[in-house]
Amino acid sequence: MSGKAQILALCAFGAATLQCAGMNLGLRTAMWCAGLEAENPESPPSGDGNTDVVIDVGGGKSVTVPGAWLDTISERIEAAGDDASEALLEPAANGRKVWECYVLGIDPEDQDDDFKIVEFKMKDGKPEITLNHTKDGSGNSFEDRIKILGRAELNEGEWQEVSAEGNPEHRFFKVGVEMP
Repeated sequence: MSGKAQILALCAFGAATLQCAGMNLGLRTAMWCAGLEAENPESPPSGDGNTDVVIDVGGGKSVTVPGAWLDTISERIEAAGDDASEALLEPAANGRKVWECYVLGIDPEDQDDDFKIVEFKMKDGKPEITLNHTKDGSGNSFEDRIKILGRAELNEGEWQEVSAEGNPEHRFFKVGVEMP
């Protein structure tokens, strides 16, 4: 997993006991949010549903937020002086950037809506996860960007991507989503 991953959880399994059940595992990390700059600082105001806004998220990557989704945050855009790019870079109610809420399919106005692991269990020696969100703000799946890493000891060894077959030596896991 690259340094641009959103780490959601660090879970330990011992004697089949899940150590992270019920936790809000949406962690905000500055390592991939730092240095955000609007690619188009003169964004048109919201309201037409047709104008997409492109945000530069650093590292040569960008996120395109569709005009239809921008219409759902029209009050935020108005508060930012009708600058959609500026509104997308501001913190949401849950502490994430508004553009991150679009990417993760969460409501930027709901402080309790965050990206969470609903269930993390072992089945036949393989970790299985259930998430509360698996689609972005436009309904596109991001399940292909979900990564599970494992290792035998918490503080020793390299994190290894968990294959479909699993690894019986893995007792500690990190779950993340590759962010743009």
